[in-house]
Amino acid sequence: SATGAIASLAMTGLIAASVVGGSYWLQQQQQPIDSYLIINVSDSMRGSGQLEELTQHVCKGMQDQTFTGDFLTVIPFADTSKVTHATAIQNRMDVLGLCKEDKLFSLLDPQGVAKGEGTSLAETLERLQHQESNLSNAEKQNSVISILIHADDQGTGAENAIALKETAKRAEALLNDGTVLVFFAVDADLQRDLQAVLHHPRVKVSALSPESIEATLLWAFSTARTSQGE
Repeated sequence: SATGAIASLAMTGLIAASVVGGSYWLQQQQQPIDSYLIINVSDSMRGSGQLEELTQHVCKGMQDQTFTGDFLTVIPFADTSKVTHATAIQNRMDVLGLCKEDKLFSLLDPQGVAKGEGTSLAETLERLQHQESNLSNAEKQNSVISILIHADDQGTGAENAIALKETAKRAEALLNDGTVLVFFAVDADLQRDLQAVLHHPRVKVSALSPESIEATLLWAFSTARTSQGE
C-alpha cells in the first residue's frame, strides 16, 4: 500500500541518517593525528617501476584511516627532502581527495630533490626530528610516520656514509608515547636489515602486498589514536 511504502521509505531514511550521523559522531570522537607520507623518489625507486603503484597503495591505506581533524604532510626525499603538501583535514571531501593520482603524483617531483647522488633516509629523519622539536606542547598531536623507501645509500658517497644502525637511532628518537613509525621497503635486503635493527614496539616494517599495507596502517593509526602521548 502507499502508506506502507511511505513508512518503508521513512524507515530507510532513518537508518541512513543514523549511519551517517554515527559515522560523523565517530569522526568527532577520534583523537586527531599528524600523518606523514614520506616517499623515496630517487632514481633507483623510479627505476624499480613500483613508485606510483606502491604510493597509491600506501596513500589509500592512510586515507582509510584518516578523519576530520587530522593533519597530512607529504615529504618526497632522495639525497635531500622537501615538504610538498601540508593540509588540515577539515571535512570528508578532503579525505576523499587525498589520493587522486594527478594531485598525488604531482607532489613527487619537487625541484631540488633527487638531483644529487644517493638516498639519505637519515637526513629525512633528522628533518622530521627538528620539525617536531620546534612544536609547542599545544601544537603536538599523536602522529603516524609512513615511509616508502627503495634503498638507503646512507648518504651521498662513502665519505658521508651513515650506518643503518645510526639511521635506526634517529628513527627511534622520533618516537614518543604517541608516535608510530612504519616502513615500506622495496629492496628485500633493506627490509631485512631494518627488521634487524629496529626493535621498538611502535615501529613496524611492512610487507608490500596491498593487504599487508592496509593491515599495517590500520595497526599504526589505531595505536596512535589510542596512545596517551607523552
